[in-house]
Amino acid sequence: MISYLPDNNSLLNEYCLFSEVNYIVSDIDGTLTKGSSPIFEQIRKKTIHLRKKRVITTVATGRPYRGAYNVIQQLGIADGTPLVLYNGGVLLEHNTGHIIRECSIAFEEVQTLLCFAGKCGAGIYVYTCDEDMSDIQSFFTSGKFCEEVWYAGNIERRTDINGNYVKPMLLREIKDKKVVSILIERRELTELIGSQIIKYLESNPKVSYTDSGSGFIEIRAVQNKKSILIEELKKRDSEKKGKILAIGDNDNDIDLFKIADISVAVANSSSTARKSADYLCRRDCAEGYLDMLIVIETAKRYWK
Repeated sequence: MISYLPDNNSLLNEYCLFSEVNYIVSDIDGTLTKGSSPIFEQIRKKTIHLRKKRVITTVATGRPYRGAYNVIQQLGIADGTPLVLYNGGVLLEHNTGHIIRECSIAFEEVQTLLCFAGKCGAGIYVYTCDEDMSDIQSFFTSGKFCEEVWYAGNIERRTDINGNYVKPMLLREIKDKKVVSILIERRELTELIGSQIIKYLESNPKVSYTDSGSGFIEIRAVQNKKSILIEELKKRDSEKKGKILAIGDNDNDIDLFKIADISVAVANSSSTARKSADYLCRRDCAEGYLDMLIVIETAKRYWK
């Protein structure tokens, strides 16, 4: 039986568990997106209000830093807060330049996947990330921080799904770089090539993948999981105060759900994510996220 988040019709004691939340770990796409401007403003205000009550918010996303940065800033995530990019490919501290952990996909795997996608001309994006982030401001001004997107496919594209400019795929340029994520346009694959790619990925112990919801096959190194963020938060919280709540919408959020103290799926979540979560929102995306914040805010009003 599905447990929905408490609402105005719920008994007060149903809120009690949420009064213990000290960390919120959120996905971005499908969870914090697709909402109106007033909704985002309410989310921003409530996030700031909860921070005063010592509730720390952070994100675990498949996006690059550049693609996630505006959302991170809008949420008011504090400098030095750990966050996850590329679905676990990079764990870093926000705005300090300190990369805590970085895992890359072997060049041989990149070559193989490019070969598969090239057979039918499907779009494929390869994300590389340089670990030198000592001056984070130069990332946006001088381009010193080397976070790049490489693209190949029959359809000409200038940007990826997050609006990042793409470079033409050049294997000689990628060979010595750290590949942290690969996306393949699912709808551009033939049924045969798609099944061959999935079979290859399922039999490959060096990579893991997600094939749901977003329109992409998302590939990462096998050790890359969003849940490394929760592990880092627990490591920093030596006194074990409070609980960690994770909220998401897709199959790649399930490893977050498994080790979070409380897991919440927004209403538009994949069936697997819904089944894996402790609670389900009644509304989609940002509206569901806002409802989750209201539950925590209400709980902390009565239990301190």
